[in-house]
Amino acid sequence: MGFLRIFSKSKDKRKAECPYCSSALEKPPARKTKCPHCGKYIFVRTHPKNRERVVVTEEQAAAIDNEWLVQQTASDPSLGGEEEFYQEKEILQKRFGKVPSVSDIKWGLLNKRAGEAMKKSDFSALSGIYFQMALQKHEEGKDCHMEQAQAQKMQLMALKQNDVVGRVEIFSKDGCEECQKLNGKKFSVEEALKYNPLPVIHCTHKLNKNAPSSWCRCTYLPIVSDDVDLKGAWLGDK
Repeated sequence: MGFLRIFSKSKDKRKAECPYCSSALEKPPARKTKCPHCGKYIFVRTHPKNRERVVVTEEQAAAIDNEWLVQQTASDPSLGGEEEFYQEKEILQKRFGKVPSVSDIKWGLLNKRAGEAMKKSDFSALSGIYFQMALQKHEEGKDCHMEQAQAQKMQLMALKQNDVVGRVEIFSKDGCEECQKLNGKKFSVEEALKYNPLPVIHCTHKLNKNAPSSWCRCTYLPIVSDDVDLKGAWLGDK
């Protein structure tokens, strides 16, 4: 059964039908609701192709959600754009023998970006890439601690490349009780790389309550050396 428009062109002729039993509904539903005729749940979505509001089955709602995800991921400039998205999709489809999920395509693109950044020793870019990987795994209900740790490590490596920064301070004012214990703690960049205080192992904050690992919000703040001004110019050169 195709998607059923909630709104016709004329406001006087607004109507909707149950996508399961085709019975007329008293008024267009604004959110998930149960059909008074067949008792099945009706879902409401905005279709990505024509931006029309539609009433759909649960299966159709999942398909529309996936279409939106494809559009958002394909247009993400940090992943290379639409052309690279569909190239990666084709590569994975040949490898798997089936259409890959958006998650698999995104993961493949992130791995490519990571490889490119590693070749250039672009630790700042690597930190952002590992952060995206960690967020993806956390949202999917997977353990993301390793990716979070790599993101923090790459941030420190990026600071190490910069002679202006020799020390860092942990900022966790808005963190959980465990994280707040580290708020304001200072380390040399070398010490932070050695002891890896972030992410906090016993952090209790989660974006996805079903994820096995936490989502630590702590971060390192760079402490500029005393002999360097805030613009990064050596005071001795003035």
